[in-house]
Amino acid sequence: MLRPGTLAARRPADAGRGRRTARRVAAAVAALVAVAPAALAGCSSIPTSGDVRLGEGGVVDEGEIVNLPYGPRDGADPHDVVEGFLTAAQAGPNNPQQFTTAKEFLFGDQAAAWDPTATVAVYEGDILVEADAVDENATVATVHATVSVAATLDAHGFYTEEAVPVPVETEFGLVREAGGQWRISALDDGMFILDALFATSFRETRLYFPTTDHRFWVPDQRWFPRNGWRTEAVREVLAGPPAWLQGAAVGTVPDGTALDVSAVPVNEETGRAEVRLTAPFAQMETADRALFAAQLSATLADGRATQPVTLYADSVEQPVPDEPAPRAVRTEGEPLVLLDGVLHTVTDRRLVPFERDVTWDGVADPTALAAGPAATPIVVRDGTSRIVRLTDGGGVVTTGANLVAPSVDRFGTVWTSGEPGTLQAVDPDGTVHVVTADWLSGRAVTGLRVSPEGARIAIVSVGPTGPQIDVAGVVRGVDGVPGLGGPVRVARTVPDAREVQWSGSTSLLVLTWDVTGRSAIWSVGVGGLSTSTGRSRELSGVAGPQQLAAGVNDLGIYAINEAGTLVVRQVSGQWARIQDGVRLVAFQG
Repeated sequence: MLRPGTLAARRPADAGRGRRTARRVAAAVAALVAVAPAALAGCSSIPTSGDVRLGEGGVVDEGEIVNLPYGPRDGADPHDVVEGFLTAAQAGPNNPQQFTTAKEFLFGDQAAAWDPTATVAVYEGDILVEADAVDENATVATVHATVSVAATLDAHGFYTEEAVPVPVETEFGLVREAGGQWRISALDDGMFILDALFATSFRETRLYFPTTDHRFWVPDQRWFPRNGWRTEAVREVLAGPPAWLQGAAVGTVPDGTALDVSAVPVNEETGRAEVRLTAPFAQMETADRALFAAQLSATLADGRATQPVTLYADSVEQPVPDEPAPRAVRTEGEPLVLLDGVLHTVTDRRLVPFERDVTWDGVADPTALAAGPAATPIVVRDGTSRIVRLTDGGGVVTTGANLVAPSVDRFGTVWTSGEPGTLQAVDPDGTVHVVTADWLSGRAVTGLRVSPEGARIAIVSVGPTGPQIDVAGVVRGVDGVPGLGGPVRVARTVPDAREVQWSGSTSLLVLTWDVTGRSAIWSVGVGGLSTSTGRSRELSGVAGPQQLAAGVNDLGIYAINEAGTLVVRQVSGQWARIQDGVRLVAFQG
């Protein structure tokens, strides 16, 4: 379907090719969609109270949904063969037989050569299938399929949204076999999947890689075919961190280590995932083997705390010592709120005066608040030209023109913007690092937020192409000096982005403002959001949001609306009022 790493031929259908009347692949795919609600049987009631957390709930597998496609029909014409193939391919990712039925539509060696997941295009609407006219004696034929692609998965399961749905066309060559049946003899690798089928066909999976100091896990969101997802997840863990996280996270196994058996089953008797690896794994140091086992246990957890694993090298079970594992990503501490010039924390939805002394050091116009873990330090932006420390002795952290709202990482480093194309990172001892990256060149930063484990940073910037949101690895040298790795672009569908917050281990909240002054809140995923389609979505219910506070925890999402009222989002999706007259809000960490 799609050539690996590309979107094949991006062009609308050409009406002047002498094709027969086009038909849309709709009814057969709709039948596949109709299987999905069966998974809802036996679900518990939907909660209607309590705070909401976004982006973390999609990893629990509520039973398997199996789509059963039809194979080729005798006497089917080229159009119907391609239509049947497209429908059968969409059933492959969560079918025990995988793509066996889809391959029945292929001719000769194509059944073995076709790689269905080299590129996966998530489309909306219908597939328009058009066949060039052929006479009854023809032995070859050409069929074209056009879809509106909203997102893609690459060969490693990383999800990327399109800014707007893109019309994509692909071409199929067919031959008539000796028995008179049409089969597909030429096609591109990859497949199409209807957006309504996406989350029932591909499983949201977080890979975990340790930070360079082995203290925390760095989550990396992927989507794998539901049938065999554990195998794909282990393969990607063995491959090490993706390019954008290299230097911020590390791999755990020696080069050349691979799966010895192309399956990762869970033993029904022991409940342990069995991972059989090649010989290099046996050469690992004991502590490294324990780290790798913990990495697989976290990655394969399937909604549980961990998944026990048994490791083999050359069919020999390898002992795994009980060693402390890195910690999961989490924002520690309650939200901080500025009300009537006094700092408070939000405790049980009530404002409680902050228990420690703070020093305002001449702050005249507090416009943004940030704090490190355990509220050390707490800093405030004064106007837009300086950042001041409120705790730990006070003092000016840094100054500059149009500084963005600061973020404090787990090392106590305060991050803000600098000149166009640069960031400032100020260490606890006051050392200012100017952080640059080629991909930020010529762009003005309007918002940033470091993730709780300190290995990733989300950045909103504006340049000639308008606002965009990137997430990059934070790379620290042996001297601790921070730098940026390569970025991944996220939230392409979100317009007019201005500020950003981490709201889950792999999800963000984005505050937007358009030219009319309308502001809004969007939830987006780094590698796809935990929704049925994986795409970003706008959160309604707050009139003119002015500030956001979110974290990787269970304390909720907070916003200050245009009237200065602090509200928190509940599980029901409604926003509950906490306090009027609030000026600033921020999570610690």
